[in-house]
Amino acid sequence: MKKLGMGILWLVWLVSCSGSEGSLSDSSLATGSLGDEPLAEKAQALGTPTLVVDGVDPESIAVTGSRVFFINQGASGYQVVKASTLSSGTSVIASYPEVASSIVADTNNVYWTVPNTLYTSSNGGLWTRPVNEGTPRRLAEWHFRSWCVQALFATGDSESSVFHAQYRSSVYRTFQVPASAFGWLTRSLFPASGSVRPRTLTADASHVVFAEDDGDVFVLPRSGGTPLLLGTGSIASGPTTQTLVASTGTFAYFSSATGIFKVPITGGAATSFVSVSEPPAAMAIDGGYLYWACRGCGTVMRRPLSGGSSTTVATGESAPHSLAFDASNIYFGTNTSLKRVAK
Repeated sequence: MKKLGMGILWLVWLVSCSGSEGSLSDSSLATGSLGDEPLAEKAQALGTPTLVVDGVDPESIAVTGSRVFFINQGASGYQVVKASTLSSGTSVIASYPEVASSIVADTNNVYWTVPNTLYTSSNGGLWTRPVNEGTPRRLAEWHFRSWCVQALFATGDSESSVFHAQYRSSVYRTFQVPASAFGWLTRSLFPASGSVRPRTLTADASHVVFAEDDGDVFVLPRSGGTPLLLGTGSIASGPTTQTLVASTGTFAYFSSATGIFKVPITGGAATSFVSVSEPPAAMAIDGGYLYWACRGCGTVMRRPLSGGSSTTVATGESAPHSLAFDASNIYFGTNTSLKRVAK
């Protein structure tokens, strides 16, 4: 892989986090087409979205069982919020003056990242707590000027693994060690380098796929190894666009300013999957579909991975920019609310 160079200096920060759970007190909490496919041929919306939580701005969403977790951008900072899919009511499980950027969950735990954008901050890192109740604890630290990437992926399998990336460093796996005094360990999947700049990340059963800030897309085994270049920034419209990634294990998908592309996970030529009118704000795969959110269009769209027409999931929304799923619903965040629509 290109750009693997000298290591960076690690400076460790002390742990501090607002870990008490409480009610929400912040005032802020009270298209595209495929090839020649005409817009007029698109299927109609799946149904009317329903409100889950009003007065919030979910930057990232995770759903597990009957729990919905999201990172809310409030007037005085960022909050990690817990809600229910079955009833109303929310609670704050952690809060930060700096950015909390990404959240995921498996059946047992919820995980979130806090980039160390305030260089004097001691909150930077990968945090977790049990899905039901518990005190947040930090599993891995982000160090001075390393700028944690806004990406996570929890496997939810027996490994209890979380894959995450750190800007100007590497891609890491933090995993639970059964019957060990260490509890959790963090291992780099390839040698750390100051020239590696991962910005987004996903994983499937065998691979980790990440995109750098210049739009280059790489894949490597979940066990680690040398990253393989799948797509370049010249396709993904360069560093002005945050390239989003998704993977089925057979194909990787990545976004650009004008479209979403598809490339074999083993490498090869990238082909256009669907064209878009602006860079997607969120993109994810679920149940045989690729979903994407268009902030400026106010829409959430999906298209079968096997091909066919794109379908409108939601339209007329206020800047949709985050996505999550459970067995029955599609969840999305807007500038003012968390909503869901039945599949």
